Amino acid sequence: MAILACGCLPPDKPQQHGTPAPPWPAACPTDPGAAGTLLEACANGIDAVSPDGSRVLVARTPTYDQGLVLISRGGDKTILAPQYAEAWGSFSPDSRSLVFAKGNPGGYDSTLTLARADGSRQRQLSSRTQYYAFGGRWLYYIDESDAGFSFYRLEPPDGAAELIAAFPGPFDKYGPLRGYFSPDGASIAYCIEASPPDCYLLSAGSKTPLKLPNNVSSFPQWAPDGSWLLMGPCQVVDLTGTVRKICDTPRWPFALSPDGRIVAAFDENSTRKDVHLITTSSGTDTILPQPGPVDENVFRPRYQIGFTPDSSRVIAIIAHASFSSPTGGGSWTTLSGDHGAASPSESVWPAISPDSRIIVDYSETLGEMVESIDGASPRPVLSPQGKPVVGPIFEPAGGLDKAIYSDREGAWLANADGTGDWVRLANEGCGWTGRIAICATGHPDLLTRYSLDLVAVTDDGKQIVPLARNVITYQVVGRSLFYVASSGGLYVVDGLPAP
Repeated sequence: MAILACGCLPPDKPQQHGTPAPPWPAACPTDPGAAGTLLEACANGIDAVSPDGSRVLVARTPTYDQGLVLISRGGDKTILAPQYAEAWGSFSPDSRSLVFAKGNPGGYDSTLTLARADGSRQRQLSSRTQYYAFGGRWLYYIDESDAGFSFYRLEPPDGAAELIAAFPGPFDKYGPLRGYFSPDGASIAYCIEASPPDCYLLSAGSKTPLKLPNNVSSFPQWAPDGSWLLMGPCQVVDLTGTVRKICDTPRWPFALSPDGRIVAAFDENSTRKDVHLITTSSGTDTILPQPGPVDENVFRPRYQIGFTPDSSRVIAIIAHASFSSPTGGGSWTTLSGDHGAASPSESVWPAISPDSRIIVDYSETLGEMVESIDGASPRPVLSPQGKPVVGPIFEPAGGLDKAIYSDREGAWLANADGTGDWVRLANEGCGWTGRIAICATGHPDLLTRYSLDLVAVTDDGKQIVPLARNVITYQVVGRSLFYVASSGGLYVVDGLPAP
């Protein structure tokens, strides 16, 4: 029998003759030494955990979304899809509802069913859909047919469906609609796949969509307060549909600052790559001369622009080089003359600390990470042994301003700027959940070589607590770790350490 990449054994195949396989196995073997509380012995994958941590959607197989069962802590399990059906699901943000989809054989679409969070009051919303999403108090979804598709919303779990719009005729079989929610989820802009996109706005309290400008080949971006959205680099649209131009010459690439005050743009096809900083309130255009020097005669040059989280600095990627400059005016700082790429057309975006003071990028020439602090010239980031490191993964705001770096031997916990004492964590990698880092140690055994042993590390480095062994997948909600063991079974470890 083949062994899956996760290191666990696949479930028995459905019988081709005789008695059909049951919707879900009656029992499965488990590891008696597994840490935590066993929630479901026959689970091999986690689809979703409710935001309040009271329920879990699990799959029978770890990689193919086969089977879907609802596990309620302290309650019964509910089979939503039998163990050999393709299915997946998610919970509403308030943990009161769930939706799940079951794939239609031979198609890109699926059925869509809504239920209360305990699995009761199930009702099928669509027999064919490729889009659904929770936004604010609403669930949005489309219902497809051979004649076209319709766009609906309802208030889960028991609200009646409201038709937003119908779109008769042919549509994109790979997904005909995308939605873009305002920060509070009360309004939605949605676009029908076309060139340029055919976009509409349904603002809070309205039942009538408004047509958005379709003369730009870009998707809507919301202001942080949800009072307007940006269509392309030059058009601001308020919730009544009124359009206000803030520039006359559209330039690509462009980006909206996190605080919504500025649109940054430059023309990647122009000889000079001067960066324009355009205020969204008045359209005032401040021009930053092209950073440099830049060699654009490189293999697949890349052009991107963006901001630090506090909007104090703009970051530009030109060809293979990266730069930053204050948005209030000032000179450019060269971050890296030859940084890395995520794909042939997209750069690896620099890592930026939550307080925006530290920008870290990779230098291929040096073969190491370099950091710029408060706009200063970059300096190498090295481990205590003077070795190159990768990362960082910055701690979320509200902690001790730490970061996780990694080298060939594993992960380190250090100050965000790389100064001070470094604490060795694990020989694999780590990720933050609040002020706790979940770190992994690879397991050497043949049958579990793709599984991990997990520990929790507080950001002060004073507590390193073993959590679970032989883990193939996990999710953290609150102070609970939900995981699947390599031998199978869903477990929960409660009471993660607090700093």
